[in-house]
Amino acid sequence: MFSDRLKELQDRVRNAAEGSGRSAEDIVVVAVTKTVPVERIREAYDCGLRIFGESRVQEAVEKYPQLPEDIELHFIGHLQSNKVKHLPGLARWVQSVDRIEIAEKLAARYRNHGETVQVLLELNTSGESTKHGFESIDQAFEAAAAIVKLDALELRGAMTIGPFTNDEQQIRAAFAYLRGFYKRLQSAYPDHAVDTLSMGMSNDFELAIQEGATMIRPGSVLFGPRDSQ
Repeated sequence: MFSDRLKELQDRVRNAAEGSGRSAEDIVVVAVTKTVPVERIREAYDCGLRIFGESRVQEAVEKYPQLPEDIELHFIGHLQSNKVKHLPGLARWVQSVDRIEIAEKLAARYRNHGETVQVLLELNTSGESTKHGFESIDQAFEAAAAIVKLDALELRGAMTIGPFTNDEQQIRAAFAYLRGFYKRLQSAYPDHAVDTLSMGMSNDFELAIQEGATMIRPGSVLFGPRDSQ
């Protein structure tokens, strides 16, 4: 049952947080619903979850208008320019801003919709060519300087996807790198609500919490193995 998987996740989050001198209440869970049908998202909603993540615009457009309005949807995937128009009125957060062009397009679309979108800067902390995100802290800071001038965007922090490896040291290094950037971002923009460090998925969220994550993005640990579509 979903409730059992959620309870297990909550226990693991609490243990990881307390083991590193933190509180589980400091960790926001974004339940990732890639390939998960509407009926199972409703089950998660009925168990108390309100924050969900989607990595494909088309899936978000198809599924989330059928779901309760108090859901907070985060877009977490690579965002193509021609898909930005679908997000206002649907996604309250975009975690995967990886270039200034996308930030400007988001600002224009959300401004026209009379909304503000919360955004995170995505860094490629692993150096893997299959990953998206800014390739350097300098590039990310350049984007941050542009974003804080855009009135329909609210810069909230940073995001990364950990390296696809079983090497714990390598995973921790990637998360520590993002944490360092996040701390510098907070110092550079003290008048902005830079309060979100999003890292850690089903396979590495405990390490992410230990390295300072304030937001994790579990999917399969809650919904089971992902369909291969």
